[in-house]
Amino acid sequence: MENLEKFMGNLEKFVRNLKEIEGKTLNCARLYFQLIQLL
Repeated sequence: MENLEKFMGNLEKFVRNLKEIEGKTLNCARLYFQLIQLL
């Protein structure tokens, strides 16, 4: 049971990191497209 709780905690951290990375990637893509439009 303890292992399951540990696993769920790690999963939660992993998902949080994924969301952060996704947010940064979207921001980079947005900036990139804005740059293309300026050229």
